[in-house]
Amino acid sequence: MLVALLCPYHNVLFLSWFYLVEFPAVLLNACTGEVESEFHTYVQPQEHPTLSEFCTELTGITQVMQVEAGIPLQICMSRFSRWLQNLQMNMGLVFPNNPQMASAAAASRNLCTFLTWSDWDLGVCLQYECRRKQIHKPDVLNSWIDLRGTYRVCSCLWVVCVYTLGLNCLHFSGVL
Repeated sequence: MLVALLCPYHNVLFLSWFYLVEFPAVLLNACTGEVESEFHTYVQPQEHPTLSEFCTELTGITQVMQVEAGIPLQICMSRFSRWLQNLQMNMGLVFPNNPQMASAAAASRNLCTFLTWSDWDLGVCLQYECRRKQIHKPDVLNSWIDLRGTYRVCSCLWVVCVYTLGLNCLHFSGVL
């Protein structure tokens, strides 16, 4: 999951200036690598309705085509929750922080979690914006795997293993 949160002025780094403009999520089957379902919507900023030139240059998202055609964050969260509920019912998905995990029936269900490139998307920006706007953030979004942190740890371990084994001819390219 990647949440696109942008700042209207690139030299201003206050959380109150960040706002959500895109909310995409993909259900990826880890066994097959196939995309099984997608959720995507543009979010219409309410506090700063005009997208900055910096944001457009950074993302390619435009005012008329995406932002004005977007939906308010509250509706986005409602639709996202409904998408997740449908996946849970139709595909038997279970999230780690879901009380269903404790039940015996969970053994026959499919474990699922969110992946992000940092804790920033779900742990800071989405959390802050939902709190600021008094919007309920789905509880399943309170747990995720930070791929950047995992990558950092794995790449360091790889370097340690290579150094320890004396395999100085190997080069780690970032592809696991």
